[in-house]
Amino acid sequence: MTGSIDPRTTTGLDPRLAAVLAYGAWWITGFVFLVLERDNRYVRFHAMQALLGLGALAALTVALGFLSLLMLTVSYTAMRTCAYVVEAVGMLSVLVWLVCMYKASKGQWWKLPLVGGWVERITTE
Repeated sequence: MTGSIDPRTTTGLDPRLAAVLAYGAWWITGFVFLVLERDNRYVRFHAMQALLGLGALAALTVALGFLSLLMLTVSYTAMRTCAYVVEAVGMLSVLVWLVCMYKASKGQWWKLPLVGGWVERITTE
């Protein structure tokens, strides 16, 4: 998705600031801005991407954490290995979060892999 950014927002904030704030507290602020912003496609795109993309990463991290605990019933080594995977996914999630905020602050319609195309279709309807 490309194009200029409409300067008008329902929230009264600059669209780029609103898009960055939509990523602020991961999927929670994504949901808040999706509810608050009714008109600006740029803000809604980033809010929906925060909700779905960062929400999926958070859910994956929690699920892997539970799996790590379950691996303790198998062996300590299996649990530690799974815990390292949880840490790697957590660090990757933080990196993705920072990139999302940076791209939103620059006015870019950057799409996350896997969910970005879906978010684009939803927010352009």
